Amino acid sequence: MSDRGTEKREILRVTDLSKSYYHLGREVPILNRANLVLYEGDMLSVSGKSGIGKSTFLHVVGTLDRPTAGSVHYWGEDVFSMSDGVLARFRNEQLGFIFQFHHLLPEFTALENVMIPALIARRDSRSARERAEGLLEEVGLSHRREHRPGELSGGEQQRVAIARALMMKPRIVFADEPTGNLDERTSDEIHELLFRLNEDLNLTLVVVTHSASLAKRLPSRYVMRDGTLEKSDG
Repeated sequence: MSDRGTEKREILRVTDLSKSYYHLGREVPILNRANLVLYEGDMLSVSGKSGIGKSTFLHVVGTLDRPTAGSVHYWGEDVFSMSDGVLARFRNEQLGFIFQFHHLLPEFTALENVMIPALIARRDSRSARERAEGLLEEVGLSHRREHRPGELSGGEQQRVAIARALMMKPRIVFADEPTGNLDERTSDEIHELLFRLNEDLNLTLVVVTHSASLAKRLPSRYVMRDGTLEKSDG
């Protein structure tokens, strides 16, 4: 797995990130001045108790939601200064996402699901198909490319989701409980796949997880407490 070195380029800087929601007119703070610096090739985990704000942190840092206060800079640029349209294009082209529940479209084949980010970006369909086929081969599913999600196992669906996350050649991938619904053996296979992608592609990876075993395998580990991030040595 990649280690951060002084020659590594800074990808992400999160500064004093806060996020609150409002319920029945009352403010409910979730994130409280969280800070993080991420370099290319880093692999880090964010763990903590359920409901503590881990997924909210991922959604805000991944630009799926805007913060209440604080800033998120990618390659030195404040992404929340962008308009919604520009931000959506940035997210589709620069960031990848892997979710616990896959979010594959049931009416489409595995190949078509992987192609979706490129089609949204109006890329050439032939080139998109060729890349999707290569990614399915990379994750060991070239023989299942014409199968729909309902015809795939949970582990196979997650491999399709990983291939889809890589479709636009993102510089960083966010994974929210990527093996939360899988059995131990399948989870281990997905973990090994992510480690290999980090090594082969210099993929930068942020994993939100309840899995203590997965968190301990990542070189950088953070724990979320009281809405902020603390470096963990455990």
